[in-house]
Amino acid sequence: MIMEDVSVDFEFNGEKYTAYGNAEIDTITEDIGPVGYREHYFVEVVNNVIMSKIEISTATEDIKNPSKDLLEKADDLLSIQATEDFDAGK
Repeated sequence: MIMEDVSVDFEFNGEKYTAYGNAEIDTITEDIGPVGYREHYFVEVVNNVIMSKIEISTATEDIKNPSKDLLEKADDLLSIQATEDFDAGK
């Protein structure tokens, strides 16, 4: 599943940033328990998130060549946000 336009605001080294990206979400089906005689509840849960097309900006400018650390921070936070959005049904 592709989730477009995931965004997150964050601080890194004392500066505020906004990151945007697209998330490719891989899910698995889990059995979360019995509901009755021979019946079970199943749910789709996030197994893996891969971010692409990550863009980072400040309030005044787009960051053209972000540092490796800034890009990793943005990737991690976008992956968490994509998982939360998926779980919330967005």
